[in-house]
Amino acid sequence: MEIASDDVIRLMQQFLREHKLFDTLHSLQQESQVTLQAVDSVDALAHDISLGKWDQVLTQTQHLHLSTSFMIDLFEQVVLELTEANEGSIALELLRQAPPLLALQERDITRYGHLERITRLPSFDARFAYSGIPKEKRREELAKKVRKYVTSVPPSRLLTLLGQALKFQQLTGVLPDELDLFQNAPKRLKVDRTEESISKPSGKIKFGKASTPQTAQFSVDGRMLVSGTKDGFVEAWDVDKCALRKDLEYQAREEFMMHDDSVTAQAFSRDGELLATATAEGKVKVWKLATGQCLRRFEHAHSHSIHSICFSKDGSQLLTASFDQFVRCGYHLPSYRAVGRSCLSTLRPPHAPPGMEMDVLAAVPLPHKPTHVVVVTRSKVMHVLSWQGEFTDTTYTDPYGDVEAKGEFAAAVTSPQGKFLYALTDKGYVVCFKTDTGVLDHAMQVCTGTVHGIAHHPHRNVLATYGSDGYVRVWKA
Repeated sequence: MEIASDDVIRLMQQFLREHKLFDTLHSLQQESQVTLQAVDSVDALAHDISLGKWDQVLTQTQHLHLSTSFMIDLFEQVVLELTEANEGSIALELLRQAPPLLALQERDITRYGHLERITRLPSFDARFAYSGIPKEKRREELAKKVRKYVTSVPPSRLLTLLGQALKFQQLTGVLPDELDLFQNAPKRLKVDRTEESISKPSGKIKFGKASTPQTAQFSVDGRMLVSGTKDGFVEAWDVDKCALRKDLEYQAREEFMMHDDSVTAQAFSRDGELLATATAEGKVKVWKLATGQCLRRFEHAHSHSIHSICFSKDGSQLLTASFDQFVRCGYHLPSYRAVGRSCLSTLRPPHAPPGMEMDVLAAVPLPHKPTHVVVVTRSKVMHVLSWQGEFTDTTYTDPYGDVEAKGEFAAAVTSPQGKFLYALTDKGYVVCFKTDTGVLDHAMQVCTGTVHGIAHHPHRNVLATYGSDGYVRVWKA
């Protein structure tokens, strides 16, 4: 297909006009000698002329190169109607400055003089001014004439055509999913080089009463946040805008990834292409995130709710843990039960009462200390534990005491490089510690209901929290 250069210039002119870059538009028309004889709607322009909405008519025609004779007729009608509306001074100013009327002065001094006399008369005589032709009929004649000179063009043609071309190349695999149009390269990931403590609200996503978020996790590349809700929906969100990712076509069509029951756990494969979700009824589905297609489903993975799921390193198998006391791996390998097997080691937190089992809610790896984890128990203190079962001197404790206690710890995450530890409490607070020293950095309330979880962005100073109040809240440094 051959594209005429004049058409490209007209597309540019429409873009300039729509973005009110009128000086640039005028320069382009002067240099190229190509004019844009188009409006969004010829019918709308003709209708405005018929109703005498001259402010809108002149706005639409000021950058069009219409015939001089038509513009003279148009401005003549405007001057007459301004005079009739007792705006003689404005009409006279227009008569002396408008280029079409200055052209009339050179072409037909008698007609110009007639207009000038009308603007100076003490009272307006419609029959004399309009030469016996009703102004409504004169308007209709102008509305008919304008259709000969102007065509209709849909708005934003340049951006529409660029978008269609990019979409085609994306579908055929020529372009990546996200493109830096200016550099013709994949969009660079936003990466925060320096870790800073997160304490400011950035945005929030509101869910309905029946669809409170039960899980939320950032994608591997950090470009989206995926939530799983009580009513089974799995949705991908733009992290910065806190809005649904409509560039995923299945979400734009409202054909969401979903389960028949509550989503309780989720995990991404290492390459970020696959998403595994698990439910309260022990079911598992594996999705291709780019298309929303369900690749695998396991209807009877567990007999009770699944509370944890992850991919193997090569992405070929899944590991799940459930309240049925089973851990299952691969779904073609043996499953292991929490009782009746040989126990290699029992690690008990130092503050645990003798003879009493404590709930361990999480074991959080420390990125800067690969041989250590932070043990989160339902208490006001967290301990650092080595893989050899030795507890270090570093602890993370709620320093507010009984007066302003922030609650017992329920979950925790570290920043990507391990500088900060963010602990979520059962009273809806996030308590931030400096990981090396255990010193409190700050605390902030993030939820007004029951907390469900916390997630840290893989390479930015961004945090997400969610709970029974029906919000996923995003926080920044």
